[in-house]
Amino acid sequence: MRIVIALFALASLFACKTQTAAQAASVDAAPQPEAIRTQVPDTIFYYYKGNNALSVYITPWVDNKRMVVLFDPFGKETYRFENVQGHMSEVSKITSFHPNGAVAAINHYSNPGASINWADADYTFGINNEPEWMVVHEHPETLENSMNNSFYWDKKTNSWKRQEVAIETITPEGR
Repeated sequence: MRIVIALFALASLFACKTQTAAQAASVDAAPQPEAIRTQVPDTIFYYYKGNNALSVYITPWVDNKRMVVLFDPFGKETYRFENVQGHMSEVSKITSFHPNGAVAAINHYSNPGASINWADADYTFGINNEPEWMVVHEHPETLENSMNNSFYWDKKTNSWKRQEVAIETITPEGR
């Protein structure tokens, strides 16, 4: 009789552990509302001064990833950075704000992992969080990449365009 009770207790304990493992797998597959609520304190919000509109939204770290999202004063997304920490890292740091609460500058660090090469880029933004300039610093630095490393934001195509470097000559070309 005692053996039957012990086997029954062992079987029910095994069933509980199996259920817990299944629940853990479902939490990894799709976050439950409780998990989202516990991560809300890790979320960071910055607001514009005056109208209190959302300026920057920084998501919490989930699976070593997070997003830094910038908005204009009317709620339209203007730019986003994906941050990753792991064997490869990309991390954004807001370095300054405009007086109205918009982001003035962000430094974005990128390391491909297990490499001597890494880069950081300095981004500047206008008073409505619209991107303006990006200057990329690649390491180890060379003369070529330190001279031709500025990009401007093309509003028509919503992409970065390399700033052309004008080469000065003594006489006009072709003469």
